[in-house]
Amino acid sequence: MFTRRGPRQTTSALVKGRIILATAHRWFETTPCPARLTSVRLSLVVVDEAHHARGQHAYAQVADLVREMAASAVMLGATASGHEQGRHQQGWNAGWGVERWSVHGEDAGLAPYTVDLSVASEHLSLPETLLHLIAPLAEEERDLADRLRRQGYPDTGHITAAM
Repeated sequence: MFTRRGPRQTTSALVKGRIILATAHRWFETTPCPARLTSVRLSLVVVDEAHHARGQHAYAQVADLVREMAASAVMLGATASGHEQGRHQQGWNAGWGVERWSVHGEDAGLAPYTVDLSVASEHLSLPETLLHLIAPLAEEERDLADRLRRQGYPDTGHITAAM
């Protein structure tokens, strides 16, 4: 299985190699069950965005189907949403048959690619002309933040258009 953006031939190459890469949980909500995989003996199932695989979510339902088709496969789940671990650990354990957890808060190998995103509000007194010019941008930022909230992204308070 692959994302809609991925080339379709990649799907069959992964299946021939007996590996499923399950990614982009929204893909499962719009794609029929991978019935053609029932004849393939899978050895590894890699699940990206695994924190979505819980409860009645479409991804959790796919987890049940894949486990039925590949009962002996090793399943590897990954998520960058570490804060989700505590709240949904039981759901993952049930949905994916988790035997072992490996949780890392920091990875020294990622240090060159990460930054500290501590955000502090700075209030500046700007000229009225500038405030008038940036008002449409502030409105667009508010709309974007609202769309992200409706899509289920957690509100961290860091996206703000307060002026």
